[in-house]
Amino acid sequence: MFNNYANFTDRTAVYEGANSGTREEFLYLSHGLVCEAGEVGNKIKCFFYDNPPERPGDRESILKECGQTLWYLTRLISALGGTPEQVIEKNVEEVKERMQNNEATQLVKRAFYTKDR
Repeated sequence: MFNNYANFTDRTAVYEGANSGTREEFLYLSHGLVCEAGEVGNKIKCFFYDNPPERPGDRESILKECGQTLWYLTRLISALGGTPEQVIEKNVEEVKERMQNNEATQLVKRAFYTKDR
């Protein structure tokens, strides 16, 4: 699914320097990614602080911004020579390792703090 989406973003990338892998492309994509992620954050802020809760359309509006963020992230992954699947696989490995380390750390902390002092 994600590779199909990456192919879609390849076809819809109409900015100058698209698919070039140049510094300018990285800058364009990283700025777009940060801006769209900021819009997600702003909509969430508005959802919780500025607007009455559960206003119709708020969740859909946030999801729309998430989609725009995903487009830039997918383009950046492609520009770096990767695929979404590669990034997901690496991330799953990293999270599993972090969770195992966290479980071990929690066991050590529990043992340390439960000793008679």
